[in-house]
Amino acid sequence: DTISEIMTVGDTEIWEFDNLSGVMHPMHMHLVFFQVLDRQPLDGSGNPTAVPVPPDALEAGWKDTVRVMPNERLRVIARFDDYTGLYPYHCHILEHEDIDMMRQFQVDRPCDGDANLDGVIDVNDISFVLFRLGNPCPIPGCEGDANWDGVVDVNDISYVLFRLGNPC
Repeated sequence: DTISEIMTVGDTEIWEFDNLSGVMHPMHMHLVFFQVLDRQPLDGSGNPTAVPVPPDALEAGWKDTVRVMPNERLRVIARFDDYTGLYPYHCHILEHEDIDMMRQFQVDRPCDGDANLDGVIDVNDISFVLFRLGNPCPIPGCEGDANWDGVVDVNDISYVLFRLGNPC
């Protein structure tokens, strides 16, 4: 039930998976692709025993599941661009999935009302909505869509006025 990581659409994060067990764990993150940065051997207490090494050629591409070897730290980099909501990440060992050994991460959208995505809700957001009016909402930023309904329209101006003066 614990949400262990919270990020905003567009965030790029580096995650570390430490495996202090004696078996390989295939780690999987839902609805996000990532790239392996490096692997580093660990002792039984989780302390590094050597410098990190970059991935081999077979791991150079985009992944949604990756092997974490016994007594190893694996670092991946992921950009959370496409989806908002609550998603699991977990080991793909069947017995672990069957007993719900999963953790959750949450991807939030940027601050509602901040049409120009500058971190402040102000009159500049109204100008930005007017500038973008009638243009389809671009993904991932959705600039101009202050109420996050997928359309840049006059409702966004009303929403900025409603939110005006509220901090992001």
